[in-house]
Amino acid sequence: MTLKEIIKEYSSIIFIASTILVMFLLASWLSPTPREQLSYLQYFFMTLAIFYVLVTVIVLVVLGFKKLGYYMAIFLAITIYMGGLYAAAITILLTYLSWGFVFALETLLAYHGVKSAKEWFVKRYDYKSFESEYRIFYPLVMFLYFLLEWAPNKFHGESIASFNPNKVLEEMKEILR
Repeated sequence: MTLKEIIKEYSSIIFIASTILVMFLLASWLSPTPREQLSYLQYFFMTLAIFYVLVTVIVLVVLGFKKLGYYMAIFLAITIYMGGLYAAAITILLTYLSWGFVFALETLLAYHGVKSAKEWFVKRYDYKSFESEYRIFYPLVMFLYFLLEWAPNKFHGESIASFNPNKVLEEMKEILR
């Protein structure tokens, strides 16, 4: 995806986010008491933090994990500077979980023949990069399979869809070559 396509696709979100932030700043500026001004400034910064998390997830989904490495190197340097190694470890864990769940869900969808999931992999991966990420996120793929297939069977008596980890690699080899 080019930057122009990304801006076109997410322009409505950018407009809404900007409008909300400007409204909080305007409310803070027009508030009659310092306490209300401080409250609106806190809302502004909390909303800004939420938008930052949203943008991070969008970057994960649009760019993929491979290009995320550059982004994460810069972000981890900032995190270590501001919060120390503990904050950096939390950042790494949350990034692994967020991207891992996206990857695992797309993998399970592609395994079960969903066309859009296969197209998602074709746009972002070659077979070698898929295989390395599959090995990295294998625990999350199995956990998501457990959550979406095995647990509903035990609680509701639904049928379990088959899952063969080696077959995933074979099918992705055909799709990505």
